[in-house]
Amino acid sequence: MMAPPILPNQYLVYTGYVGPDQPTVTQTWLLPPNAVANGATPQQPLKLPFLYTGNGNLAALKQLSNDDFSIAAVYSGSPTPQNVSIGLQVTGKHAWSTGASARNALRANFLTLIQQIELQFEQNGTPALIAGASAMIAAAFTQILPLPIAETLLYACGLETGIGTGAAPAVNLQPGMRLRSEPSARQYLAPPNQGFSAYVASGTLSWNVSGNAGQAPLQQFDAFLGAIAGPQITPPPAAPVPINSLIDLQLAGSAYRYHRLIYPQNVIAANNAGNLTAQQNIQLLAANTLADLYHSPAATQLFFGRDLVVPEICVWLGPSTGNLTPLYVPLGTTVNHLLERFGAWKPLSTNDARNVTVLYRMVYSPSNQGSLSGVQISFAPQTASITDLRVLNLPLLPGDALLLNLPIP
Repeated sequence: MMAPPILPNQYLVYTGYVGPDQPTVTQTWLLPPNAVANGATPQQPLKLPFLYTGNGNLAALKQLSNDDFSIAAVYSGSPTPQNVSIGLQVTGKHAWSTGASARNALRANFLTLIQQIELQFEQNGTPALIAGASAMIAAAFTQILPLPIAETLLYACGLETGIGTGAAPAVNLQPGMRLRSEPSARQYLAPPNQGFSAYVASGTLSWNVSGNAGQAPLQQFDAFLGAIAGPQITPPPAAPVPINSLIDLQLAGSAYRYHRLIYPQNVIAANNAGNLTAQQNIQLLAANTLADLYHSPAATQLFFGRDLVVPEICVWLGPSTGNLTPLYVPLGTTVNHLLERFGAWKPLSTNDARNVTVLYRMVYSPSNQGSLSGVQISFAPQTASITDLRVLNLPLLPGDALLLNLPIP
């Protein structure tokens, strides 16, 4: 079994990846720069500065490390908010394996670590880490993980597709996302046209998810409504609380740190009179800790009447870095989906294919601590042309910049 090609300063979408535990299984993976195949990644821990508040026992942070993820405070002399960095490294125990048991163990260790960081170091009585540190650490771990491309959104925003698992699809909402709501209105027609009575599409709504920086990172569904006192519903609605419009998302006492959408596996027929159960409507779960979000949410609301809600992310698209335009696309949009907008053309087996489709991703800089770097994602090893279209199925993340240098005169 050959080691996968690792690029020094670029991500690589590699369609020929074979894990050490399944030598007959080939998958498409996204390999991080400077990774060490089957070993600890990166070679030197990624360091995040300015997360320490100046309080608490930093030595206890290292005790949260587990089989798959290593974390420790790095500093010299007396610890201060200015000289303490949080060092992160993926151990390689399960990260390079492709089997289901290893993938499940990796995911469980990831969630356990982030939840423990939040509870013990971010939300305790005297926090050792700043508000929102656990989310930043989770994002940093995600950027250094070698991952099957089908799992990139699982780690980036908790997307569980439900495909092949039997579980309900679900996704965590994050500040910066935009929710596209496609509500349905009940249309009633009297005889002899009663057969046309049904839920029908009634337009499109957009709600921007935002958050607070430098304080309790509560999520909001509208920046203005989140800046004013939320109203009470009179009389209070019975559970489960319906979401009939934006105001139902910004009620008094309804601000939470986390929200998660759960999608039903059965939807009522359009000509059905309606259904008020969670099993046939999209659920919006809310909680103030990640552990509660997954296991015991503090609040549940329902989008009734065949309402559909799609999270969208903002990416960049243009012919060059100087002409990039922000574009909202549904979560799950791939490089190939954007290429399809410009025709059936694909950058396959051409001498200049590598220069026609160029993708950059914003990551925490490994060399300039505290800053971001735009790192290119390659669709073929540095000395090769793009010869496998499966590399274009890479899902986009918020802030990705796709350059399409099409031969337009």
